[in-house]
Amino acid sequence: LISQLFLLYSASGDPTDFEEEVDYGYQQALVRANLTASTWRQQKTLIPEVERYLAEEFNAPGIRGTVTGSVNVTYHWFRNIATSHAQSVALAFAAVLLMASVVFRSVLGGVIAVLPVAISVLLIYAFMGITGIWLGIATSMFAAIAIGLGIDFAIHTLDKLRELVKRYGQSDDALLRLFPGTGRALLFNFIALGSGFAVLSLSQVPTLQRFGILVVVAVSSSFLASVTVIPVIIKLLQPVFLVRDEQVDPPYAGTRQAIKFGSLTLLLVAIYFSIPNANAGEELSGLAIMEQVVERDEGKQVTRDLKMELTARSGTSRVQHTRNFRKYFGEEKRTVIFYLKPTNIRGTGFLTYDYPDPTVDDDQWLYLPALRKVRRISASNRGDYFLGTDLAYEEIKKENKVELSDYRFTAKGTEEIEGRIALVVEGIPQDEEIVDELGYGRVVWQIDPEIWMSRKSDYWDVNGNHLKTIRLVEVEKIDGIWTTLKLSVKNHKTGHSTFFTFSNIDYETEIVDRVFEQSMLRRGL
Repeated sequence: LISQLFLLYSASGDPTDFEEEVDYGYQQALVRANLTASTWRQQKTLIPEVERYLAEEFNAPGIRGTVTGSVNVTYHWFRNIATSHAQSVALAFAAVLLMASVVFRSVLGGVIAVLPVAISVLLIYAFMGITGIWLGIATSMFAAIAIGLGIDFAIHTLDKLRELVKRYGQSDDALLRLFPGTGRALLFNFIALGSGFAVLSLSQVPTLQRFGILVVVAVSSSFLASVTVIPVIIKLLQPVFLVRDEQVDPPYAGTRQAIKFGSLTLLLVAIYFSIPNANAGEELSGLAIMEQVVERDEGKQVTRDLKMELTARSGTSRVQHTRNFRKYFGEEKRTVIFYLKPTNIRGTGFLTYDYPDPTVDDDQWLYLPALRKVRRISASNRGDYFLGTDLAYEEIKKENKVELSDYRFTAKGTEEIEGRIALVVEGIPQDEEIVDELGYGRVVWQIDPEIWMSRKSDYWDVNGNHLKTIRLVEVEKIDGIWTTLKLSVKNHKTGHSTFFTFSNIDYETEIVDRVFEQSMLRRGL
């Protein structure tokens, strides 16, 4: 796999140093991606990580790197295959349903004709899930083959039944006469098709083997459903379209049929364009997306260390270390932060009580050792920056979540960020009071629907100026919970930035309740 990832570069420095830098970059990318095999799941992690490394770290003067090779091509090729596959299957079903409805001059006739094909496609999906066959370029074609071949069995069966019912009426005798003639022809057709595609299963190419097996399953299930399910439905429902006299139509029959099929066409088009798009996410409103973010599991409790690197516009930086605790008391969330170093801020503490009722102001307290007293922070100050960082008190408290009552949310489609499709949501503060408290006139979040966390958040001030950007640099699932490991914040106005690194994360160890009392702020750790 790695031999297929090449860096095209021009270097003005020592080639040995360059090679060492490339080798280090690959090692870091592989560690982050946890690469074990050349599968789509690993590619989905590795390629964005390599691209991120090239863009953010491998950017020395005179050096340029790009990702190429078959793995990169495959990643960008396969990324949207699930969505396009779902849409093409839906469109094929809609077209076949419309065609069959026109042929039998009945919507019910079209539905009955499509039913065996639908059963066939569902069985193939089940077969793929059980056998572990992934959806790829070759295997994605099975649906089109299944629909095209399967509808043939259904139409022949229905057309023959229409002829038999008109001659013998809605009786068992008419149904039994189906099998010796048309049933025999369908059986031979099934054997010919099944045998032809079954040959592919003997191929030495795994992709062709899987494709052949899937088509055989599709043809078999379509044939069996056509000669078993359709007769049963005809016997139970006794549909009128089978006995309709095609030569004698009542007045305005043509007009009524045109209206009927025109309405059906519009309905199918509407259904097609309302199909959930895994890449677009338009089926979710902005509020619904943010509700998923807020409801994301973050564990009943957590203990962790946090290192904050604060960098000024001039490039000078300072580092602060803290110990954090968070615990839920019912639906109420309590968080406390103790500063460990440097010595000039050691002993500083910050405590929050985040109440579930949005109408009740959250409680926040800050302890400064120099003053030797706990100071209560008003809710109106929640937009102030937290102790020299580029995050506000509100963002420290919410941890990549948001207070739903603060904003009016609007879904803005999707954007690609670091190789992932993110749902874009815009938030406008509900009123001027919230604008004054937070200091934001507009916020745009890019939500990753796989983890329901914002990969990137952009903030604008009350005058419409781009204020700051928060990026989720690294996230990992720990004890089944998606957890932020690295976070960066860039203030575009001041040029100041803050980089957060979380470590020693523990969701299991019980935290005693007294850690979240005001008296503990004075005592410290």
